[in-house]
Amino acid sequence: RLQLPLWKHVPNKWRVDFHTLGLVDWLPGIRDFHLNSVTGTVLITYDTEQVSEHQILHVLDEMARLLWRHRKQLARFRPEQRDEALAYMSKLVEAHGVRLRAEGHES
Repeated sequence: RLQLPLWKHVPNKWRVDFHTLGLVDWLPGIRDFHLNSVTGTVLITYDTEQVSEHQILHVLDEMARLLWRHRKQLARFRPEQRDEALAYMSKLVEAHGVRLRAEGHES
């Protein structure tokens, strides 16, 4: 379980499901991500034989960096354009996913 206190401040319209972005597929062994916007936590269920805590944290760190690098482009989407924003984010994830998977397993 990880604390993501800023997640509580993201408007409901903008909350993203990790499954939508394909994050569960970034590392073998990830079974589920469950976000709780009330407590600002994420519960990650994973197989310790396939992926380590360090690898998971690396991927989450890379995801945060990726979104930070594209924050200006993402800020241009209005709340009513949530589907378009998710499509844009999914393309970012897809474009960087292979690199993230490879780096995550080198650790």
